Amino acid sequence: MLVVRSLHPGVMRVRRRWVVLGLLTVLVALVGFGAGGHWRRQADPGWGAEAEQWLANVEEARREGVPNVAEFLRGDIVLDHRATGGDLAEGMGDSLDLIRHLDIEHPDLRLHALYLGRRGMVVPLTWRGPDPSDAVHAAAVLRMSPDGLVRVDVAPSPRAGRAAGWSTDRRRSLELLAAAYAERHGARLDRVPGGRGPAVYGVPGPEPASGFLRAVLLLHPGDDGGCPVRRAVSLALGPGGDVLGVERYVRLGDGRRCLEPERRFEGWWTGMDVPEPVRHELTGTVSAAGTSVEVWNGTPSLEGLAAWALQRYADAGLTVPRPTSLTFYPAADRCLGNLAVAGGEANSDILLCFGAGLACPGSSCPPWSDMARTTMLHELAHTWMTQNLSDGRKAAYADMVGLRWASDEDPWELRAIERAAVVIAWGLHPSAGLPRPVEIPATALHREFRFLTGAPPLTRPR
Repeated sequence: MLVVRSLHPGVMRVRRRWVVLGLLTVLVALVGFGAGGHWRRQADPGWGAEAEQWLANVEEARREGVPNVAEFLRGDIVLDHRATGGDLAEGMGDSLDLIRHLDIEHPDLRLHALYLGRRGMVVPLTWRGPDPSDAVHAAAVLRMSPDGLVRVDVAPSPRAGRAAGWSTDRRRSLELLAAAYAERHGARLDRVPGGRGPAVYGVPGPEPASGFLRAVLLLHPGDDGGCPVRRAVSLALGPGGDVLGVERYVRLGDGRRCLEPERRFEGWWTGMDVPEPVRHELTGTVSAAGTSVEVWNGTPSLEGLAAWALQRYADAGLTVPRPTSLTFYPAADRCLGNLAVAGGEANSDILLCFGAGLACPGSSCPPWSDMARTTMLHELAHTWMTQNLSDGRKAAYADMVGLRWASDEDPWELRAIERAAVVIAWGLHPSAGLPRPVEIPATALHREFRFLTGAPPLTRPR
């Protein structure tokens, strides 16, 4: 008996842990950290609410693997990470590649505050790589437009000189410039959030003698009528250290608390169409042969697909696989460029990067597309094999097909584990003519399906 229990409408919004590596990037920022660095929403956000919501939605995208980060970027986006030993990326494609690379190099990104300006914002941050001693304190200067992020310049602290390769003289020159600017404007330098020393950051020129292209300072005004407003300034510098241009930013929480309404300026966020956060909702539960599975981001048609696939295992006389969850994301980034992935402990977290549009080529489902049915059966096969195949059976199958079971040294199509998932999906699909990523003779398909499952395939010719 097959059961579908849906929570539509009135979806319950839930957050859950995900073991697939999240893709981290300087494009994301947290506003108003609470204890432990968790996002804390404001009950009445007020001034700058659109900017804060933009950042919150980007952070949600990052936390869920950055599946829709492109929606937050303008097409001509520029990311400049050269000051911290990274690259310059221009355009959407190169920028997304750089974001993925940053995640590998810097798996731990902490963001500390938001300073809001008319044309952008400044976000102080800390990167920590696998070695905690490699921490890099920096400030990201984000140039914004109503259409999204335009440019990011990353300026490291001189205390992060080892990561940036700065000389001692260069570090001192930046701190002297910052101290002189702060004194001239009756302010003092804040401390580096999460680190040591004054909150001074700089983008050096290509050669030591060329000085700095940009300096970023976090300033505290001291006593300001009992309600001080901390600010950031971004200084465009000439070859001799002359200030060619100044952009000023207000720390968002201070501006809301201390600035009179007439002093709260408007800017890029005004009237902005903020992209939606990544959808991550528990939408229902599907069941087959006594096994129930949670479905996230589902629709009635997608939940029907999941229930159909589970029932195919029961119809073949096999133990129904028991994944922890099935999650749909209509974006390939979340699946690392694949249609789907099975990850987590025992391959029990199944992620499918397609939505109802690809699963249901007609106006309604069923029937579902061959792609959707094959992909669902294939990923469930990974869970089923982990839960039902002994190490000995895996090794024997690998010997049978002349492949290693799951070596990272082998291409995807030359791994026995992937071939086995293809065979099982074939044997459970109702049509024998479905496209296969691995070409296997029909006689071998029948033999291998029986070897893996102990049952005859359900597949019938078209």
